[in-house]
Amino acid sequence: GNRYEGTLFKVTPSGLKEITTTILHGGTQSVTSLDLPMLNKCMLLLFINHGTIFCEDIGSRNGLNWEVFQEMQTFNSLGSATSVVNNVTHLFIINAGTLKEPANVNVWKYDEVISNFVPEQTIYVSQPTSISTILYQNCNFGAIASGSATNARDSGMITIIK
Repeated sequence: GNRYEGTLFKVTPSGLKEITTTILHGGTQSVTSLDLPMLNKCMLLLFINHGTIFCEDIGSRNGLNWEVFQEMQTFNSLGSATSVVNNVTHLFIINAGTLKEPANVNVWKYDEVISNFVPEQTIYVSQPTSISTILYQNCNFGAIASGSATNARDSGMITIIK
Protein backbone atom coordinates (compact mmCIF):
# COMPACT_ATOMS: atom_id res chain seq x y z
CA GLY A 1 0.00 0.00 0.00
CA ASN A 2 0.91 3.64 -0.16
CA ARG A 3 3.14 5.04 2.56
CA TYR A 4 2.91 8.64 3.70
CA GLU A 5 4.98 10.83 5.96
CA GLY A 6 3.31 13.22 8.35
CA THR A 7 4.23 15.67 11.06
CA LEU A 8 2.04 17.21 13.77
CA PHE A 9 2.13 20.97 14.15
CA LYS A 10 0.78 23.32 16.82
CA VAL A 11 -0.73 26.69 15.88
CA THR A 12 0.94 29.45 17.92
CA PRO A 13 0.64 33.26 17.76
CA SER A 14 3.92 33.32 15.82
CA GLY A 15 2.91 30.57 13.35
CA LEU A 16 3.18 26.78 13.13
CA LYS A 17 5.47 24.88 15.48
CA GLU A 18 6.48 21.27 14.77
CA ILE A 19 5.66 19.02 17.72
CA THR A 20 6.47 15.54 16.38
CA THR A 21 9.16 13.93 14.36
CA THR A 22 8.10 12.35 11.07
CA ILE A 23 5.30 9.79 11.37
CA LEU A 24 5.25 7.06 8.72
CA HIS A 25 1.75 5.76 7.98
CA GLY A 26 -0.60 4.47 5.30
CA GLY A 27 -3.24 7.18 5.59
CA THR A 28 -4.89 8.89 8.57
CA GLN A 29 -8.50 7.85 9.27
CA SER A 30 -9.24 9.97 12.35
CA VAL A 31 -7.72 11.94 15.22
CA THR A 32 -9.11 11.95 18.78
CA SER A 33 -7.99 14.19 21.63
CA LEU A 34 -7.30 12.45 24.96
CA ASP A 35 -6.69 13.65 28.52
CA LEU A 36 -5.01 10.71 30.21
CA PRO A 37 -4.47 10.56 33.99
CA MET A 38 -0.96 11.59 35.09
CA LEU A 39 0.00 12.60 31.53
CA ASN A 40 -0.05 15.78 29.49
CA LYS A 41 -2.29 16.23 26.48
CA CYS A 42 -2.49 13.21 24.19
CA MET A 43 -4.05 12.30 20.86
CA LEU A 44 -4.97 9.02 19.20
CA LEU A 45 -4.28 8.88 15.48
CA LEU A 46 -6.05 6.04 13.68
CA PHE A 47 -4.35 4.94 10.50
CA ILE A 48 -5.57 2.32 8.02
CA ASN A 49 -3.92 -0.61 9.80
CA HIS A 50 -3.04 0.63 13.30
CA GLY A 51 -3.54 3.41 15.81
CA THR A 52 -0.99 5.29 17.87
CA ILE A 53 -1.38 7.46 20.96
CA PHE A 54 1.00 10.41 21.08
CA CYS A 55 1.44 12.33 24.36
CA GLU A 56 2.91 15.75 24.97
CA ASP A 57 6.34 15.89 26.60
CA ILE A 58 7.16 19.30 28.05
CA GLY A 59 10.41 20.11 29.78
CA SER A 60 13.51 22.18 29.94
CA ARG A 61 17.21 21.57 30.37
CA ASN A 62 20.19 23.91 30.22
CA GLY A 63 17.93 26.88 29.53
CA LEU A 64 16.26 25.19 26.52
CA ASN A 65 12.54 24.45 26.54
CA TRP A 66 10.92 21.72 24.50
CA GLU A 67 7.41 20.66 23.66
CA VAL A 68 7.06 17.51 21.58
CA PHE A 69 4.59 14.66 21.23
CA GLN A 70 6.03 11.18 21.69
CA GLU A 71 4.55 7.75 21.03
CA MET A 72 2.88 6.28 24.12
CA GLN A 73 1.02 3.20 22.85
CA THR A 74 0.26 1.52 19.52
CA PHE A 75 -2.84 -0.54 18.69
CA ASN A 76 -2.66 -3.03 15.79
CA SER A 77 -5.34 -3.95 13.23
CA LEU A 78 -7.74 -1.07 13.79
CA GLY A 79 -10.55 0.32 11.71
CA SER A 80 -11.68 3.80 10.94
CA ALA A 81 -13.44 5.40 13.90
CA THR A 82 -13.00 5.93 17.61
CA SER A 83 -14.74 7.54 20.55
CA VAL A 84 -13.66 8.40 24.09
CA VAL A 85 -15.90 8.15 27.13
CA ASN A 86 -15.80 9.54 30.68
CA ASN A 87 -12.61 11.59 30.40
CA VAL A 88 -10.71 8.67 28.88
CA THR A 89 -11.39 5.86 31.28
CA HIS A 90 -12.51 3.86 28.26
CA LEU A 91 -11.71 3.98 24.56
CA PHE A 92 -14.09 2.57 21.95
CA ILE A 93 -12.43 1.64 18.65
CA ILE A 94 -14.14 0.20 15.59
CA ASN A 95 -12.25 -2.76 14.18
CA ALA A 96 -12.97 -3.18 10.47
CA GLY A 97 -12.60 -6.96 10.74
CA THR A 98 -10.80 -9.50 8.59
CA LEU A 99 -11.70 -12.65 6.70
CA LYS A 100 -11.12 -14.61 9.93
CA GLU A 101 -12.75 -12.18 12.39
CA PRO A 102 -15.95 -10.16 11.87
CA ALA A 103 -16.10 -6.41 12.32
CA ASN A 104 -16.60 -5.34 15.91
CA VAL A 105 -16.11 -2.55 18.42
CA ASN A 106 -13.19 -3.02 20.80
CA VAL A 107 -13.51 -1.45 24.24
CA TRP A 108 -10.17 -0.56 25.85
CA LYS A 109 -9.87 0.53 29.50
CA TYR A 110 -7.09 2.79 30.75
CA ASP A 111 -5.03 1.03 33.44
CA GLU A 112 -3.43 3.65 35.70
CA VAL A 113 -1.03 1.09 37.22
CA ILE A 114 0.71 0.35 33.91
CA SER A 115 -0.24 3.66 32.21
CA ASN A 116 -1.61 1.91 29.14
CA PHE A 117 -4.92 0.83 27.65
CA VAL A 118 -5.83 -2.84 28.04
CA PRO A 119 -8.60 -4.71 26.17
CA GLU A 120 -11.77 -4.97 28.23
CA GLN A 121 -14.58 -6.10 25.94
CA THR A 122 -15.53 -6.76 22.33
CA ILE A 123 -18.98 -5.72 21.08
CA TYR A 124 -20.07 -7.51 17.90
CA VAL A 125 -22.18 -5.35 15.61
CA SER A 126 -22.82 -6.00 11.92
CA GLN A 127 -20.76 -3.59 9.79
CA PRO A 128 -20.07 -0.83 12.36
CA THR A 129 -19.48 2.50 10.61
CA SER A 130 -19.27 5.12 13.37
CA ILE A 131 -19.45 5.46 17.13
CA SER A 132 -20.20 8.21 19.60
CA THR A 133 -20.15 8.26 23.40
CA ILE A 134 -21.58 10.56 26.04
CA LEU A 135 -21.65 10.89 29.83
CA TYR A 136 -25.23 11.66 30.94
CA GLN A 137 -26.35 11.82 34.59
CA ASN A 138 -23.20 9.94 35.68
CA CYS A 139 -23.85 7.09 33.22
CA ASN A 140 -21.85 6.32 30.09
CA PHE A 141 -23.80 5.76 26.88
CA GLY A 142 -22.60 4.81 23.44
CA ALA A 143 -24.25 4.83 20.04
CA ILE A 144 -22.91 2.53 17.34
CA ALA A 145 -24.10 3.13 13.78
CA SER A 146 -23.96 0.13 11.49
CA GLY A 147 -24.46 -0.39 7.80
CA SER A 148 -26.66 -2.92 6.15
CA ALA A 149 -26.04 -6.06 4.16
CA THR A 150 -26.65 -5.98 0.42
CA ASN A 151 -30.35 -6.34 -0.46
CA ALA A 152 -31.36 -6.08 3.21
CA ARG A 153 -34.75 -4.62 4.10
CA ASP A 154 -33.37 -1.98 6.47
CA SER A 155 -30.74 0.54 5.39
CA GLY A 156 -28.89 0.51 8.71
CA MET A 157 -29.39 0.95 12.42
CA ILE A 158 -28.09 2.57 15.58
CA THR A 159 -27.40 0.50 18.70
CA ILE A 160 -27.47 2.33 22.04
CA ILE A 161 -25.38 0.80 24.83
CA LYS A 162 -25.02 1.71 28.51
